[in-house]
Amino acid sequence: MKKFAGVLTVIAGLFISLAAHANHPPLGTTINKYFGEHVPLFVFEKTFNPENIIIIYTKVDRNCRIIYDRQKQQPTFGLYWLDDGVRFDPAPQLANQFLSRMPVEDIKDDPYSFYVRLTDLRQLHHDLADERLLIRSEQYGNSCLVGAYMRLKNKKLVRVTSTLTDAAINFFSLNIRSLTVVGHEIGNMNKKIVRTYPAAESRLAAR
Repeated sequence: MKKFAGVLTVIAGLFISLAAHANHPPLGTTINKYFGEHVPLFVFEKTFNPENIIIIYTKVDRNCRIIYDRQKQQPTFGLYWLDDGVRFDPAPQLANQFLSRMPVEDIKDDPYSFYVRLTDLRQLHHDLADERLLIRSEQYGNSCLVGAYMRLKNKKLVRVTSTLTDAAINFFSLNIRSLTVVGHEIGNMNKKIVRTYPAAESRLAAR
């Protein structure tokens, strides 16, 4: 039940982008027995059952190219849970429910990038120029720098470092109050960007 509630939160609150508020996912590759080598993109957090977090990931090869998922016929994009923040749990059926709300869009002739369409953004007041998340990989010294990016209406590109959904659940319905996205502006690592997007029915504007 806790995980189902968690999935409802993720679905409605959307996802987006790289680590818990103070901690960034490691550059390069992480390894576990279930998924093998993979690259964490972001951690999704929520205000209820906050002990269980969700890791969004992709996979890249030794040349930093996104690995193609032949089974799904798309660039690799997946998720898993860390129960109590530490215990690995793939929960594949619940993961598929969430991922179905974030369809992947391949970029023709570009093996280093792909888009993820955020279909639930229409439920929120936001200041994004594109309702898609850009997943991009590039060479960074001897490793690969892989990130999740969003573009604001003011044309600034932001690398997302964490998200937090503020929501309440009542049986199987979910009341989303807001989604907060934290990141930094590309080209200025020291400039922290924080955006809170309230639910569309709220009278509050994105801030």
